[in-house]
Amino acid sequence: MASTVIRNLDGAAVDLRMRQAVLALGVTLAALVALAALRAPVWGAALLFVPFFGVTLLAMQSLYGTCVFMGSKGLRDFGDGNEKIACPMMCSALRGQARRIWYTSIGSAMAMTGLAVAALAVR
Repeated sequence: MASTVIRNLDGAAVDLRMRQAVLALGVTLAALVALAALRAPVWGAALLFVPFFGVTLLAMQSLYGTCVFMGSKGLRDFGDGNEKIACPMMCSALRGQARRIWYTSIGSAMAMTGLAVAALAVR
């Protein structure tokens, strides 16, 4: 069964989230380089899980056009403020999509953190 992407954000919010994700990725990678330059212990890179999770969550929300926090409550915002979605089927699909974004973000953050730990381990 093909899943349909249900958006609950307008274009400006989507663009803002992607800009924030790119900026946060740059800061996180700069922190990784600083850890490597300072010869920090390998477990220090494991602390980067939190910013990597934030980066992937922002990027996934931007790609799907879905705010996971509003999606879990069945809300959408297309520029005029939050409004409740009336269709129960759409609310259910939106909640499922928000859940998939959460799980994908956790998995991606774990993978990026693993790569960061490996990068510090081979220095």
